[in-house]
Amino acid sequence: MSDNIPDQESKTKPSDESLRCQLVELNNRSRWYTAQLWQLPLAWAGVFALTIGGFIGNGKIPIPILICTLFVFVILGITLLCHMWHMREGERRAVENMKAIEVLLKLNIKTSITTIPTNYFPWNGFIMFIFQIGIILLNIVFLIYIFAIHQSLTLTIEACTR
Repeated sequence: MSDNIPDQESKTKPSDESLRCQLVELNNRSRWYTAQLWQLPLAWAGVFALTIGGFIGNGKIPIPILICTLFVFVILGITLLCHMWHMREGERRAVENMKAIEVLLKLNIKTSITTIPTNYFPWNGFIMFIFQIGIILLNIVFLIYIFAIHQSLTLTIEACTR
């Protein structure tokens, strides 16, 4: 075989250097996914608190603006939940690929999905679940509040027109 043409084995298995680069990149990616799982719900709650705090600081909140604000936060909350679920899936895929690369490199498999070492904090998955349930419940409360404001405005308009 000529020196310019790679043999069949090199076509089927990437080099160890390439696999190590992939392992580093997947490790970075899984950490990025995990960081987003913690940062995004807290950022959503913080932006909501600042927005509502800004309205309360001004005194009287115009009802149409409050309804629009709550509706925007409902949409953002639903989008955030979908994004969190996709981030968890991306984290799982990255970890599974890392395990496969560790097998190809004949390393001891040490990769697992956990954002905080479980011997220090075994409730990690539960906290993520609570974040997601909290976002869902806040969205439901916002929708009920929007509906209640709409109903009271409708009743007020009907009483004024009589």
